[in-house]
Amino acid sequence: SIVRNLMPNDRQRWITEPVLFQTQIIGENIRVHVIDDFVIACLCRSENVDYRYAQETEMRRVELPLLIANECIEINRQLGLIFTGIDLILRDNTYYLLEVNPAPGYAYFDIDGTVSRQLMDYFARKPKH
Repeated sequence: SIVRNLMPNDRQRWITEPVLFQTQIIGENIRVHVIDDFVIACLCRSENVDYRYAQETEMRRVELPLLIANECIEINRQLGLIFTGIDLILRDNTYYLLEVNPAPGYAYFDIDGTVSRQLMDYFARKPKH
């Protein structure tokens, strides 16, 4: 999926696939990967609405406040998942949850190899059945 702004003449289009409409929140895009009880956050800054398709995107690791990190872990647990990608927007010291991806693509966000290392560590310590 590609995120884009809804334009007035878009209302005339015939939509043939599922779409999600949400109010645009202007702020900092943060992608959080949760692996069991480990949280990895990446700030993604660009001029485009969908930073993944921007010509230039600044990406860097950020530390989440403990409360927000614990909430992400709890969301992961409540969904019965081990690995999720959670999209947040930070605006005026308030975090907004956009979506939780149950099968997250992570290579784009793995700017320093942390996600890959944590996945390998998780599977290395997971008991074999």
